Amino acid sequence: MSVVRIALLIFLMIPLAAEEYTLAVIQSYEENHVCGSPQNEGILSALRDAGISEYKGNLKVVSYFMDTKRRNNTPALIAWEAAAALALIEQSNPDIVITVDDNAFMHVGIKLLGTGIPVLFSGVNGQIEDYISRYGIAYTRDVPGKNISGVYEKLHLEDAVRVHSLIFPEFRRIRFFVDTSPTGIAIQKQIEHEQEGFASFCQWDMQIAGSWEEYRKLIEQTNVDPSIDAIYPAVTLLKDAAGNTYTAEEIIPWTAEHAQKPELAINFSYVRFGIFGGAAVDFVAMGYQVGSMAAEVLRGQPVGILAIRDADKYALAFNLKRANALGIEVPVDIIMEADELVLDE
Repeated sequence: MSVVRIALLIFLMIPLAAEEYTLAVIQSYEENHVCGSPQNEGILSALRDAGISEYKGNLKVVSYFMDTKRRNNTPALIAWEAAAALALIEQSNPDIVITVDDNAFMHVGIKLLGTGIPVLFSGVNGQIEDYISRYGIAYTRDVPGKNISGVYEKLHLEDAVRVHSLIFPEFRRIRFFVDTSPTGIAIQKQIEHEQEGFASFCQWDMQIAGSWEEYRKLIEQTNVDPSIDAIYPAVTLLKDAAGNTYTAEEIIPWTAEHAQKPELAINFSYVRFGIFGGAAVDFVAMGYQVGSMAAEVLRGQPVGILAIRDADKYALAFNLKRANALGIEVPVDIIMEADELVLDE
């Protein structure tokens, strides 16, 4: 056998090195946030299922946590964090950028419009049509045509209210609570946008809390209001008179301890914080949708032909300890369908 043939055989026996991709994940939240972590989990899970992971050696993940809910929640601090995130992106030269939540998308993702870097967003609450008309992120939802696409955080309020009405046949009126932060304003628009689907099940109203003290007062007033049968606490950022910040990690447990009406969950993870629950946004599934889109892009699909999608799944979750405290008996058939249960102790 000639030397050339031997060399060729040796070359063919050497496995080709797998292409390594770099993914930059920019989150509005701090690390391990109740909303950000499950989305990140879903993103990485979808990529693993597509054969792309750090374990396989073909994925490098660069993460940045802007912490714009708890600490960096003023315009100046958000701008500072955005600049740091953009500097990290420039340094790491990622193959794709995924932003989690509106602050990261608005202040980082949109800044990459037209750069050629594929950008996907996860869990934006702002209306996609507003982003298109104001910032030109896409031509249409179905065919974005540029370098940005992603998944909108649909709240699935029709499903949430429908499930609640199955548990409470006498359910007539729900009260929504939102705050005055950019996310709170976006959620307010989401509720109004989805009300056409759930208004056939019940009446509703909305309370806007401008401070921690005001929120507590609104909950106390609702407790003694016989016209309100359920509440939907969608408050994610409040400050008190002393300037202290309260996020979901404080607001939701306090609500579970002091509210006297069953609470519907905006996020299925909130049942772990003590609220009653129901049909809620499945953040892991939403992240998985975005991760599946990222896999397509990394395999060569232009991001501009991937339609902007709604989060397509909700999770059914209940806190049975909270149900017991409220004197609620959840029907067995609904419990059997639940994706997550927090059991009574």
